[in-house]
Amino acid sequence: MSLLGDMQADEALPKLKEVLKDRDLAKQALIAMGNLGKDGIPLLIDIMNSSPQVEIQAAAQKD
Repeated sequence: MSLLGDMQADEALPKLKEVLKDRDLAKQALIAMGNLGKDGIPLLIDIMNSSPQVEIQAAAQKD
């Protein structure tokens, strides 16, 4: 998962967004999105505001 965070944002974000569907990997995907820096922020904000899973919303806020 950490390798995805090291990819370019345009390559990594679609893959990370797919991984969010897996409850066991979602928090790791959010961390990887945070590692993308400013490119990951819009998606993290969207997840924070729209995810039906409170745990995912909270993890998005931390990253």
